[in-house]
Amino acid sequence: MRFSDSVAVVKVILFQRAFSRGVPSSKSLWLSIPSLHKRGVHLQVYCWEAQEDVDGVVVTRLPAWSVHPLLDDWIFTVVASVVSGWKRLRRSRHDETVLLSIDQYAVFADISMVHFDHLEWLAWQPFIRCETVREYLGAAVASLMCLGAGLLISWNPWMRRLIAVSEASAEYLRRTGAPWNTVTAIPNILVLQEAPGELQRARREEYRQRMGFTESDRVFCFCSMGHLRRKGFWLAVKALHRLRAGYGHLNVRFLVIGGTPGGVERTRAACARLTRGDDGWITHMGATDDVLGAMSACEAFLFPSYSDTFCFAAYEAAGVGLRTYLTPFHGAQSLLDSYANAREIPWDEERIAGILHDDLGRDLVRTGEGNRAGFSCPESYAESLKAFLFPMA
Repeated sequence: MRFSDSVAVVKVILFQRAFSRGVPSSKSLWLSIPSLHKRGVHLQVYCWEAQEDVDGVVVTRLPAWSVHPLLDDWIFTVVASVVSGWKRLRRSRHDETVLLSIDQYAVFADISMVHFDHLEWLAWQPFIRCETVREYLGAAVASLMCLGAGLLISWNPWMRRLIAVSEASAEYLRRTGAPWNTVTAIPNILVLQEAPGELQRARREEYRQRMGFTESDRVFCFCSMGHLRRKGFWLAVKALHRLRAGYGHLNVRFLVIGGTPGGVERTRAACARLTRGDDGWITHMGATDDVLGAMSACEAFLFPSYSDTFCFAAYEAAGVGLRTYLTPFHGAQSLLDSYANAREIPWDEERIAGILHDDLGRDLVRTGEGNRAGFSCPESYAESLKAFLFPMA
């Protein structure tokens, strides 16, 4: 790709374990590449995995050693930190190249793009019950890793500039991080169809028939590929089970979007145990390339997450007009403030059930006008990113 002769070319070296459009932490950078190029920003990526044919991006694959999935992030952190440290040592005083890390990956980078509030999730650990043995083991490992990652991001003497993906997350980093940090917020990019209402009507009947939903059913959905404990999935199941059993809303259904085949089976078994066999109202769809189409079969999106910096699924649900129920996690604040068909819920199953019962009684669990606020487009994202990376350009 040719750069415009009218703009100065500047270079960014990005350290990211997997660089592709499908990875949430690199999705916005990926989508903004043409806009960054127009502004003279040349991107070089050091990674383990990358989607092929990235036009205009130089990709260097670092040596990869996979010992266990839980340790892969830290092995990459060691490798990326060695490379970033070497590049920092060799960089001359007049070299304006910026070393950019996703989260804690490159310890010696200049700037980190923070996609997860590790210290906040660490603080939640004592208060959230685990529903499976895997979750107990995962919580123990996550506590150690979150402490290390959080300190490497927030109290790193080299990475003194941080980019958060929501204003609430940025404020948390300012409050809990080192006093020398400069923090800004640049919301992620989200690309939605121009006519969400038309999409909703066109796909609704198809997906409701496929899932076995009747016209009288009121369908709530949840979307995630994993991290169910952190994202409040079990809290959602308990609240909806209470809504059905305690309040008599037997037409309430739950569509679970996302998950690997093995993960879906484990989740299905755990739901059966949690509801004592009364789980026929839960439909486990698994992963799909047509998330918006699946959402079109539903009336509402229920996502009582404990810790998220930016929830793509919540913005997608709001984009197609679903009634959206969110706890006040960092990534939810702008959506709760801007979307008329959103409602804040607490981290309490009984109170969630009461709120949903009230809304069902007032016929508020229905689709409405789609939301178009709280996220970036490629042009605005590229402009804000370049201004923060190169303030003197």
